[in-house]
Amino acid sequence: MACLKLGSRPGTFRREGNDWYCTTGLKSDLLVKFGEASFHLHKFPLVSKSGLFETLISEKIKEGEQVSLLELHDFPFGIEIFELCAKFCYSFKFELNASNVIPLCCASENLKMNEEISEGNLRSQTHKFLHNSVLKSWRGSIQALQSCNNCMKAANNLHILEHCVKSVSENCLSTQQELVNQHFSWNGIQIMRTGSMKIGVDIGPSNSGIDWWYVDVATLPLPLFVEVISQLETLGMDQEIITGSVNYYAMRSIPGLNRREFITEPSNPLLAKQEQRTLVEEIEKILPFQKGTSSCKLLFGLLKCAKLLKASNATMYNLERRIGTQLDEENLEDLLIPNFSNSAKDETMYDVDCVHRILRHFLTINKMINGGVQSEGINEDAQQLESNRGVQLAVSDVNSDAVIRVSYLVDAYLAEVSSDSNLKSETFSSFAAAIPEYARVTCDMLYSAIDIYLKAHPWLTDPVRESLWRLVDCQKLSPEACTHAVQNSRLPLRTIIQVLFFEQLQLQLHRLVTDYLLISDENPDHVHQQPGLELRLNRDLESMWTRVVELEKECGVLHRDIERLECGSSHRGVQLGAGFGSCRKRDDVVGSTRAWS
Repeated sequence: MACLKLGSRPGTFRREGNDWYCTTGLKSDLLVKFGEASFHLHKFPLVSKSGLFETLISEKIKEGEQVSLLELHDFPFGIEIFELCAKFCYSFKFELNASNVIPLCCASENLKMNEEISEGNLRSQTHKFLHNSVLKSWRGSIQALQSCNNCMKAANNLHILEHCVKSVSENCLSTQQELVNQHFSWNGIQIMRTGSMKIGVDIGPSNSGIDWWYVDVATLPLPLFVEVISQLETLGMDQEIITGSVNYYAMRSIPGLNRREFITEPSNPLLAKQEQRTLVEEIEKILPFQKGTSSCKLLFGLLKCAKLLKASNATMYNLERRIGTQLDEENLEDLLIPNFSNSAKDETMYDVDCVHRILRHFLTINKMINGGVQSEGINEDAQQLESNRGVQLAVSDVNSDAVIRVSYLVDAYLAEVSSDSNLKSETFSSFAAAIPEYARVTCDMLYSAIDIYLKAHPWLTDPVRESLWRLVDCQKLSPEACTHAVQNSRLPLRTIIQVLFFEQLQLQLHRLVTDYLLISDENPDHVHQQPGLELRLNRDLESMWTRVVELEKECGVLHRDIERLECGSSHRGVQLGAGFGSCRKRDDVVGSTRAWS
């Protein structure tokens, strides 16, 4: 690391408690105090180098006071930096390096140690060393920037901070540019480079990849890290590389996030709760909003930390929205967010409302409310999105495959949380209904979730049970699910009849289509000569619809009889078995539904 030796005389300061004494052997004639520190010094060395001390001493002499005590109220750079400034005034030997050059730059400005007072003063020495040596080196730039944390305001006013951030950012960016363009021309021939680093500049290991600088930049305090990231965005650094750096910083700095993928060295000491909250909020602000740039685990980890630390509503809203943009890439484990609420009204094990909001963001972003395709609970968000962007929502913008993947994820999530006895039926119902009908290719998992929910909530009224079962499209149940459903004592009679009807309808259609295909295979011309075949198909369908109406009427009669006799659900199962010979009573095992989901 570059360093510069200043001073020519041997000497130092001896400390006794909070008092510092000069070792020159001469009796002190001036006491300089700031805070609890007291420096026993001499007027002449200070006046010869510092315009501030010259002014303060002159003012006291003009007022007729005996100058023996000076108090510095505006010296925020610490005792160690003041000691180095005093050593410079006495011409004592000390070392100027990347870690102290910026604080000394700021301190020399504060003490007015400039060329007008003395040639080769501390201000000019520090500025030359900073720009000619420190900022030419990667390690020097990082160490200098780290030292700005305790004098950020002064460094910013002197534009020193700007130069340090620019130096670090340009070195980071140079790696991306060199790796992208690893060839040069000689006599018109393109020749591949053997290395990717800038010649003559120390910017990191010569065999490093494009993310070699992540570790060093992650050692910066948060405000300085934010400055570097902002500068990289201004300079045009690739968003994925910036996100990788932010991810690394977050994993390293925030307790609770999974560090195993990135970090091998120990993390920073645990921060206070307020500092952790600020850290989460600031990291969320600098994360690029581009889909897929941030890992799902990082976003969910940040969201859980934000909830636990009670971060701002804006932070949690933005994290939920970011997750919503890539909900189709998430997995069930990530969605199981613990409920950190202390409210007696919300005692669920998992934060279902949060996941519901994420789902709404996903559906809004995918523009599901268009062309007659609507999803309950997202109308408001979609209209707001349309008004903000000034565009018409179009059917072609809907990513059907992504929505179908999310429908499987949502139903699996409902099946996982449905056993929670504190989960309200309104919450469960609105969550399940948020998925558009077309997106559910099968209702097996939803059927399983509702069955588990009713088993965990035996006190629900019949109207509530019926409203939940209406969420299931009987036409989208597999044969295995249908077999389970017709023997399920928790199902309303109307639902069981619908299941039976559609099961029979599918069998009838299968038989008719099979007959049609057999005739077509045997004699293709004969098919077109039988106009009655199509008429017979329609007639069979009309007959089946008539039968279902009759069954529904019978269901209503049975239901009224059951209410009148005040029979329980098990009694309904026996009556049902008597009414439909194909249905026999069996033990209800919820786990069996998962075999076909």
